[in-house]
Amino acid sequence: MLLRDVIAQVPEARFAVSPTRDVRDAVVNGLSYDPMRVGHGDLFVCLNERARDNPFASFAAVARGASAVLCEPGTIVPPHVPRIEVRDSGAAFTHAAAAYFGHPARSLSLVAVECATAGPGETRCAATNVAWLLTRLMRLAGANTALVGELACEAGGRELPLAASRLDAFELQRLLDAHRHAGGSAGVLQQPRAHASRWGDLHCVDTVRELPRPEAQDSFSWRGSRLLLNGLRISTPIIGPGNAAALRAALAVLLRLGIRHDRVIGALPGLASTPGFLQPVNAGQPFGVFVDAARTARELAEAIGELRATTPGRILLVSGPPAEFSGEERSAQGLAAATADVVFATTDDPGEFAPETLWRDFVPAAVRTRFIPESDRARAIDRALRAARANDVVLLAGKGHRRTQEMDGTVEPFDDAAHAVEALALRGFGGDL
Repeated sequence: MLLRDVIAQVPEARFAVSPTRDVRDAVVNGLSYDPMRVGHGDLFVCLNERARDNPFASFAAVARGASAVLCEPGTIVPPHVPRIEVRDSGAAFTHAAAAYFGHPARSLSLVAVECATAGPGETRCAATNVAWLLTRLMRLAGANTALVGELACEAGGRELPLAASRLDAFELQRLLDAHRHAGGSAGVLQQPRAHASRWGDLHCVDTVRELPRPEAQDSFSWRGSRLLLNGLRISTPIIGPGNAAALRAALAVLLRLGIRHDRVIGALPGLASTPGFLQPVNAGQPFGVFVDAARTARELAEAIGELRATTPGRILLVSGPPAEFSGEERSAQGLAAATADVVFATTDDPGEFAPETLWRDFVPAAVRTRFIPESDRARAIDRALRAARANDVVLLAGKGHRRTQEMDGTVEPFDDAAHAVEALALRGFGGDL
C-alpha cells in the first residue's frame, strides 16, 4: 500500500513538510509502534505515551528501516525523514492499521464480549467463557467464525499462540484480514473495555456486556445440567451455574443475530466446556473430575461454590499457590481452598521456591486438618482420585488449559487432565477425555 493512501484514511493527518512525489508514493510494508519490531519500509507510529518514556524511539525505528514516522506535534524525529503529524497518535494507529488491510472488519459480522473481565492474577473470567462458547455455537450454526480471545486466537483456519490482550491494532487487523481471505464471515472478539481505544472502532454488530440471571427451573449435577432455554428443556454436559450463564449469554447473541436456535440446540448435548472452566474428565468413574483454571481466592471460591450445587458428596480439591503470589494472596487462596472438604495442598508453578515455603501461608492454621500436603502434583492428583467415592467431586485447580509447570528454573510439560486419566486407569476406569 502506498504511503499517501494510508495517510488519506487517517483523520487530520498531514505531512509536516510538503513531500516529494517519491515520498508520497513510497510503498508501506507494514506498521509498528515498537521501534524494536520495525522492518524495512515500515511506517513507524510513535505513540505519545511511549515517546514520553523514550523520546528518541523514532531514531531507533529509522535505524531499523522505517521509511516514515507518524507522530504528534513536538515529537523528536530524525531530520530528513518524512514526518506525518496527527492530533492523537493512538487513534491514528488504529485508523492506519485498518486502512492498510482494507478494513477487513467491514466484511465480517463481529461480536464483542466485554462482560466480567478478570482481575489481577486471574486466569478465569466470564468474558473468556462466553467468547469461547459463542464461537463454537456460531460455527455449529454454519458461520465461519474467528475467535480473538484470551484462550486462543483462531482465524483463517489457523490457531495463533497469542492472547487477545497481547494484540495491537495492526496484528488484529492482519488476523481479521487473513480470516476474510480464508472465506470467514464472522468473528468473536474478547474485548475488555481497556482494549477498545487500542483496537479502534470495529463496528461490531452485537456486544455482550453482562451475563443473564439463572432460571429457577435450571438443575445441576456433576454429570451435566438441565437448562430452560427459550421454553425448551435442554440437557448439556456443561457443568455449573457459571457455565450455564455463559452458554445462555451466547445463545442470546444467536437469537439477536437472527440465527435460529434449532440449528444448534441438537448439538448442545455434545458441546464441550470451555478449557479451564470446570472441564470434565470422563473415564466412566462414579464421581466427578474437573480441571479448572481457578488460582486466586475469588476464582477458587467461585469454582468450589459452583460445584457445591452439583453434588451431594464431598469436594476434594487439588490446589497450590504459584510462586508469583504474595504471602497475603497465598493466605487468601488457602482460606478459599478450605471451603472444600479435603484439600491436597500441592505445587502449581513453584519456580525457585520450596513447596514448604509456599505452604506456610497457604495452609490456614484454623483448618489445617483439611489439608494433606503433597509436593508432587501428579501424586497429589493420584491421591485425590484414589480417595474419591461415588458422587464426590475432585477439582484440579490452578492450571486449566495451561500444560506446563515451572519448577527449579525449568519449564516442563504438565497436563492435569492427562494425569487424571492415568490415575483413573490405575483405579480400573477407562475412556477418553
